[in-house]
Amino acid sequence: MDVKKLQADIRRLTREDLDESLKLIDYAFQFERTEQQREEDRNRRVPEWTWGAFVDGKLSAQLIQYPLEMYLRGVKMRMGGIGAVSSWPEYRRGGLVARLLVNSLRDMKESGQPVSLLTPFSYAFYRKYGWEMAIDRKKYTIPTALWPVSAGERAPGSYERLPGDPGAVIGTLGPVYEQYAARFNGTLSRTADWWETRIISRRNGEFVAWRDESGAVQGYLQYRMKNREFDVQEFVALTPLAERALWRFIALHDSMADRAVLHVPVDDGLSLVGDNPRFGQEIVPYFMARIVDMDAFLAQYPFAPAEERVKRWADMKEAAFVLEVEDGHAEWNNGRFMVTVDEAGRAAVDRASGDVGGLPVIRGTIQAFSSLFFGYRGAERLRHIGKLAGSDEAVGLLDALAGGGTPFLCDFF
Repeated sequence: MDVKKLQADIRRLTREDLDESLKLIDYAFQFERTEQQREEDRNRRVPEWTWGAFVDGKLSAQLIQYPLEMYLRGVKMRMGGIGAVSSWPEYRRGGLVARLLVNSLRDMKESGQPVSLLTPFSYAFYRKYGWEMAIDRKKYTIPTALWPVSAGERAPGSYERLPGDPGAVIGTLGPVYEQYAARFNGTLSRTADWWETRIISRRNGEFVAWRDESGAVQGYLQYRMKNREFDVQEFVALTPLAERALWRFIALHDSMADRAVLHVPVDDGLSLVGDNPRFGQEIVPYFMARIVDMDAFLAQYPFAPAEERVKRWADMKEAAFVLEVEDGHAEWNNGRFMVTVDEAGRAAVDRASGDVGGLPVIRGTIQAFSSLFFGYRGAERLRHIGKLAGSDEAVGLLDALAGGGTPFLCDFF
């Protein structure tokens, strides 16, 4: 077989294709599932979410395009989550995954998903197709002796260990999670089904909630204890008091654990809380993001309102600039976008084909703008490393209006 000349049909999967899809996923990701686990996965899969490349009628490569919602600067935005990208070895390097990705970009645009997230097997590979780094996480590995709160430090309030019933978990913790998620960029807004299948069943961890003196849930942990390690799968706190209370719950396991391991936002301030910050702290690259449809994205993006802009631009009732975008795989994004942001932070977007009347112009690839609007790096920093180009005025204005916030994601897909 000459992989350079592979011809394939690209289509959505049907329920009849699911067995072959699961076999490919198990092989590519080296999963070992029981027949019961396979049947459960088969039953909860939505076959239409998966795009397959079929060579001579055989499923040869695939990806799942999850229809999700995420938060960006406090606003929900529809998002296409790419996962389970896989192909049989004999069909690799034949361009099948590339065709699936480009096909998925067009479908996401048509489906009203202006942005996409994925976790890569290779950052360099997905950069070629327009995705860019957008979310890092900080990983803590903290020995018991350096836990920032002692088991004896009590806070007003109470702990509640939740039963395994999905309804009880979702009803109690779902609103708390959404309030927490809205603080970050890229964090999912979870449906009840996502909670049940992805968070409760798949992680198989225990849940404990913390209620303040009024009885309101202000935080929770999902965790597992294994091999004398307190493995925190999710740490959600709405207030500083809730954060300390959850750390006290961890500290109550000091006779059972030698360390705690957890992932937190990169700007987490735990180093300032305990007596000794000399514990394991590692910045771990996590998800990549891509603007799929620049027109729709800019129209929905919550730019900074006048009262949040830096002093130099705060008095502007309207601020206007031009983005000159280069996109090698979504041709609808190529060109100049004239953006006018009103006092409330709402944007009007027009295509600029001729003279832009002296408006500030910022030039860059879709990768650079994706990183910028997620708050991963500012415009000035991106210009410094050669990813954006523009005058001081243009870059300063863009930094005053866009970006900001902390990218974070608790989920995996």
